[in-house]
Amino acid sequence: MDRSLFVRLGVAGLLELPIAAMAQRGSGRLRRVAVLCQAMGLQPSFRAAMQELGYIEGQNLIFETRGARGDFDRFPSLAAELLGSKPELIVAETNLGVLAAMRATTTIPIVMVNVSDPVASGLVASLSRPGGNVTGGSALWTELAGKSVELVRAVLPNAVRLAVLMREAPDPVARFEAIRTAADRFSLSTIAFRVASLRDLDPTFSRMVAQRTDAVIPLAFESTYEQLDSVIALAANSRLPAFYSFGDAVARGALMSYGTSLSGKWKQAAMYVDRILKGAKPADLPVREPMTFELVINRRTAAHLGLTIPPALLLQADRIFT
Repeated sequence: MDRSLFVRLGVAGLLELPIAAMAQRGSGRLRRVAVLCQAMGLQPSFRAAMQELGYIEGQNLIFETRGARGDFDRFPSLAAELLGSKPELIVAETNLGVLAAMRATTTIPIVMVNVSDPVASGLVASLSRPGGNVTGGSALWTELAGKSVELVRAVLPNAVRLAVLMREAPDPVARFEAIRTAADRFSLSTIAFRVASLRDLDPTFSRMVAQRTDAVIPLAFESTYEQLDSVIALAANSRLPAFYSFGDAVARGALMSYGTSLSGKWKQAAMYVDRILKGAKPADLPVREPMTFELVINRRTAAHLGLTIPPALLLQADRIFT
């Protein structure tokens, strides 16, 4: 069993798991779970966690999955499609995905994954008592945005200008403000570069170079690997160190990240799904904030950029790609 799942379930939960799993496998009832995500396919960690909890696709579970593939305008229509499949609950990724699901239904339970500040966003009434039909896990994106600036200063002590890549809409204002506030503390000026589509990326990075920015924190085009790879490649070609809030970006060539594990968030979502399918009400299940974080470094990218990673950071790193 995955160690993180063991820790969250606790010893009592672990002892009950085989019995619960056998009960689920022995049940002839098919549970229908809808998944509304940014990309296209179902997260492997979510499928694996559901299987560990006793849910086997085709035997006692059916997934209905829709992915926006980075086109956030599609969320409302995709949510409506999923509602037509008559699911028992909806798992929704990102704030916009959850909002679309909430507008589609006020009765079907919604489990949120990877959302920022769910209270301020109006997704839940409070973290301890969500109310309504929504619960799940938050991502602390705003808080982590400031941490990215600390990493920029640690790796680039002489940096002056910091680029922030943002979509024209939706606009992650809170994350940008957190970055700007942190940058002010380190005497870094921040410049927002807004883009509407992938076609805008090439000229946008040219403008970053022309304005002599020293590093980039991307807050846009993270929804699919195609988008992510495009941004990472352009950052590398522009010789701009890219700092992210999730390790997948570093595994694919970004310089560094500090944040929570994406697979861990989906495993947590699976536990919410399990509890709701067993009768728990979303209104009574507290929203969980992440408790563990990881620092991920790509030394190959650092070498390409001619950078030396401080030994203290290397000692703190949870994962290093060489």
